[in-house]
Amino acid sequence: MHLQPDGSRAGRFRGWEVVAGCFFMAMVAWGLGFYGNGLYLAYLVGERGLPLDAVSAGITAYYAGGAILIMAGGGFIDRLGPRRSVALGTISLTLAVLAIARTDALWQFYAAMGLMAIAWTTMSSSAINAILAPWFERRRGTALSLALTGASFGGIAVIPLVTQATRTLGHREGLTLAALALGAVMLAVSARCFVRSPADVGQHVDGERASAPPPPEAAARAEGVVEPAWTLRRILASREFLTTAGPFSVGLTIQVGVLTHQISMLQGPLGPDGAAWAVSLTTAAAVLGRLVAGAAMDRFSRRAIAALNFAVQAAGLLLLAFGTTRPALYAGCLLAGLAVGNMITFAGLLIHREFPSSQFNRVNRLAVGVGQILYATGPLAMSVAKQAAGGYDVPLLACAGLACAAGAVVWWGRARRARAQA
Repeated sequence: MHLQPDGSRAGRFRGWEVVAGCFFMAMVAWGLGFYGNGLYLAYLVGERGLPLDAVSAGITAYYAGGAILIMAGGGFIDRLGPRRSVALGTISLTLAVLAIARTDALWQFYAAMGLMAIAWTTMSSSAINAILAPWFERRRGTALSLALTGASFGGIAVIPLVTQATRTLGHREGLTLAALALGAVMLAVSARCFVRSPADVGQHVDGERASAPPPPEAAARAEGVVEPAWTLRRILASREFLTTAGPFSVGLTIQVGVLTHQISMLQGPLGPDGAAWAVSLTTAAAVLGRLVAGAAMDRFSRRAIAALNFAVQAAGLLLLAFGTTRPALYAGCLLAGLAVGNMITFAGLLIHREFPSSQFNRVNRLAVGVGQILYATGPLAMSVAKQAAGGYDVPLLACAGLACAAGAVVWWGRARRARAQA
């Protein structure tokens, strides 16, 4: 490798290696730290004899604790750099799963969830946003969508592998093997792929030459690089934050509640096998929706695409509420799935566009934390609504209405100049 005339190093742009590392990190984090919770619950209640309510409360506390860490002190990447921060999260995640595999008492499980909260803080969407922020401006939507597609593969790839390991070796040995193997590979990926910024390897944002004109967004926000940190009051009072964090917190709460109850909801009309296929269809649609919408975010109005995503979510929920045939229910899962992946992607993209770059990590962590606290209540809220209504139709209809309202708020929150010209 040699230097270009502008001082940068020739060769492939390292930003896409960072994206690949984030993809694998998302796969591991969501596989063991999100989708894996269902496996842990079944194991601890069914084999270890722990109370269902107490285990469920521990999982809810994990999400809430992770949210508090993200909001209050989640800037690990800013302080440690991506390699050391992700290594901290990987070790915490590995130890958490090892502890769960050996849990005999509730306090041990709660301690494991504390370690899991540290891992989630350093490996989930806020961390991925922070790692990618220095590398991409023009193609940030594509890069973030590709990276967060790994979250879907946490359900597609990691969970089947862990399930097979536990069936073959037993839960204690299977979880231990899965945690150690994934943790070791993640540490190697982190060491190979993660670099703090393009300047550290003699490159530039988006792989551009130094002589290339800066992206419009970067030029417009250039003064923000040295701007002092905004106060919490200023962030919370800003129209941009309120019309981003609020709607996407609602969308995530709906999403987590519906996905948690999806099999129970569809087993009656579709049967057990049909309900399982519906979950697979939803997951596959999430991958497709994230990739298509991510590319569109780089070309069109981000708020327009985000508002459309809520409309797609609402349409899918309405089909699930009123559909009476298999094709209608599968279509509802397909539409709802198209919106699923984007709920954890779009908020960060809007914040990246609308806030000074120096404020991005803090504002994004706050938005992620608010969303996580709310969506932790989604499964319980859906359960209570289902029992009160005597079925899922009314809760799904209410969720569709909330999704439409959230989309309207996102659209209203676009720049004042854009609203005046509309």
